[in-house]
Amino acid sequence: VAWREEFASSGALTEESSAGVLLMHAALLDEGIVKPPKGPAAQEDPKAVAARAFKSKYGKDIDCFRSPGGFEVIAGRSSKMNEYVSLKLAKGDMPWFHTDNGVPGSHVIIKGSWDQVPEADFEFAAKIAAYHSKSKELRHVPVMYCHGGNVKKQKGTKTGTVYNTGDKFQIMVDPELPAEP
Repeated sequence: VAWREEFASSGALTEESSAGVLLMHAALLDEGIVKPPKGPAAQEDPKAVAARAFKSKYGKDIDCFRSPGGFEVIAGRSSKMNEYVSLKLAKGDMPWFHTDNGVPGSHVIIKGSWDQVPEADFEFAAKIAAYHSKSKELRHVPVMYCHGGNVKKQKGTKTGTVYNTGDKFQIMVDPELPAEP
């Protein structure tokens, strides 16, 4: 019972109290008083749980990846979320990506300063943009990229429709999502 007071006063348990609670739980399981957790979630790897939580960090219809250089790469998965990624999350000189030549697809950003993002990360993000586009089944997909601060929306256009006001660049990639960690 001392562990209850300890937890109530500090919100945590000492290592000794924690071990005691675990022993008591194991005994209750052995006696059949407490049932073990059911389903795949009970045996799920904590790393897989953390990876899934990171991927959906920004909510429904927005995927988040970790680039080879360690930056967050964020991809909208619907018109509404594309607009959110482009107009709310993209800032200043963050790299912004979209399939080129008017091909519908995801708006993708790298959350980092253009000058600090390694070249490999540009290709990484471009592959994600190509994968989440109507060109997903093709090889050598042209992906346009520019500074996120140059992406604007014209009043009265469809949700998710944006345009670039500055310099733009193009990279050819094969569509691909990164391997799950």
